[in-house]
Amino acid sequence: MQPIFEEIWFRFGEAEKEAKLLALALAYFKRRASAESAPEWKYLAIGGIASGMEKVYSGVEKTLQIIANDLDGPPPISGEGWHRRLLDRMALVVEGRRPAVLTQPSVEKLEVLLGFRHRERNTYTAGLAEGRMLEIAGGITDAMNAVRADLTRFERAMAATSGETQRPEK
Repeated sequence: MQPIFEEIWFRFGEAEKEAKLLALALAYFKRRASAESAPEWKYLAIGGIASGMEKVYSGVEKTLQIIANDLDGPPPISGEGWHRRLLDRMALVVEGRRPAVLTQPSVEKLEVLLGFRHRERNTYTAGLAEGRMLEIAGGITDAMNAVRADLTRFERAMAATSGETQRPEK
């Protein structure tokens, strides 16, 4: 296995841990939301869920930056829209270097999280649309599963072209 994949799976694993905690927090919030009326409880809950969502997306983005940096050359990390350009780059085949990392369905799922990440960073907690936030948070497990499948496919394709052995399935 190429050493880059050790780093990729470690970084992605950290994002997955955050996503699992987020799923637990989301379920807890949904169970308690109708019974809890204190505005400070809701503020803490919404803020925590929003922060968790931002952390999950940022972890995936760091994973993609490792790939871009090691296989493509330095990733775009500044200027208007660099987060979106990184997603677009990961959906492209880079001839002679690597296959596409992400499929279009994964990019679409990540775009939703990227949009929320931007909103979370630039809006007060009280200004977040709770319903939309909960809807997006509910899709994080599917997004992470899709990205995991893409990374597994990508690793297998890279191993096949280099003749290396693959990491055992988790």
